Amino acid sequence: MKNDINETMSKYTAGEKTLEETNAALREAGVTEFHLEHLTEEELAAKREREDAEGFIPATEEAEVLPKTPDMRRRKELAGQVVRQKTKTGVYDVTYDEDGYAVKAKRVQMA
Repeated sequence: MKNDINETMSKYTAGEKTLEETNAALREAGVTEFHLEHLTEEELAAKREREDAEGFIPATEEAEVLPKTPDMRRRKELAGQVVRQKTKTGVYDVTYDEDGYAVKAKRVQMA
């Protein structure tokens, strides 16, 4: 059935089937969720104008890129501390010794 629908839509977009033939083929394939409608030039112009007015809406902030595992490198500035790190696999509390070496990473929350 999925292939029938894909084939029907491909033929329509290639200009091999009319709108009416495509809708009939979709009904025969048992599609009841949607059908194709013809837009008049005025409707098409209004739709384009609406889309242009809305424009591109950028995301408010950058997507956060998370590492797969906790950062276990030596970090002298974190000596003697426990630091929470968020990763793709979860949230970890990383313990640093007095020299800044990461000695333990304990997962405290699953991703």
